Amino acid sequence: MWHMVGLIPVCGCIDMQSIQSSPILPVSTMKENSHQSSFWALLWRNWGTCLGIVILVVLVLTAVFADQIAPYSIQQGELSSARKPPAWYTGGTSAHLLGTDQLGQDIFSRIVYGARVSISVGFFGVLLATSIGITLGMLAGYLGGWVDRLISAGVNLLLSIPYLVLVLVIATIFGRSLLNVILIFGITDAPIFIRLVRGEVMRIKQTDYILAAHSIGGRTNHILLEHVLPNLIGLVTVLATFEMSAMIFYEAGLSFVGLSVPPSIPSWGNMLSLGRRFLAVLPWVSLFPGLAIALLSLGVNLLGNGLQKVFDPKQRKD
Repeated sequence: MWHMVGLIPVCGCIDMQSIQSSPILPVSTMKENSHQSSFWALLWRNWGTCLGIVILVVLVLTAVFADQIAPYSIQQGELSSARKPPAWYTGGTSAHLLGTDQLGQDIFSRIVYGARVSISVGFFGVLLATSIGITLGMLAGYLGGWVDRLISAGVNLLLSIPYLVLVLVIATIFGRSLLNVILIFGITDAPIFIRLVRGEVMRIKQTDYILAAHSIGGRTNHILLEHVLPNLIGLVTVLATFEMSAMIFYEAGLSFVGLSVPPSIPSWGNMLSLGRRFLAVLPWVSLFPGLAIALLSLGVNLLGNGLQKVFDPKQRKD
């Protein structure tokens, strides 16, 4: 069925030329555009969601343009400028807005560069966990049988081990690098997504339209990609935002105990670990990285709450 958008003059005469030159849009396209408009309208209606989006956009742009924003390089430091307090403290200077550490390295510059590590770990770790979770969860939930039993056994095994203990053991074995941290979080967090997707797929496959698609000979991969996967996007997206927030804290924790990225790569967790030894005399060395971690986590959680209200009809009414 097609919808024709034309121009009909008020006098009642039909301008055939203008009708023929008018764009013709399928109804499905119009419904999709309307759905997208409704999605963004609901998302921007919540001030908390707007605040979360603003925080994330600012921090992401900070990480992308760190070379242009940071006044100093990663390792640049002068012992003559060591232990300088923030600019608004007595003895502070505008050359080092948030002060310096015991090596004379600029705190603001290291926080700007450190945003790259936290955002990369959170985003790519969740992306990996989501990809594994959706793939294995759909297979287990839709196919059932020995495939479901095998995948569920692996998930139950991983979930039986305390998460932080599992992460610490794997990080100790594979060593310190940004890629290893992303792989560790992505793999160890995947069971949560697998279990969620599996349960939802088992519910979806009993619905009438899935049974109808199966009865007319629809292929399994076509049914999963065209009919099942779109119904999982909202649920998985909400979970992904909250898991991203958790990964940001976990990465900081690994850095704090010396199992995340090497010390040569500035990260907020490394800065916290370094500053704890000077907490009594240089509190700003740990304070500002801690605030940065909290701010990023706040932005992700606010966005997650907003997405949950958009995708959940019960909360949408509130």
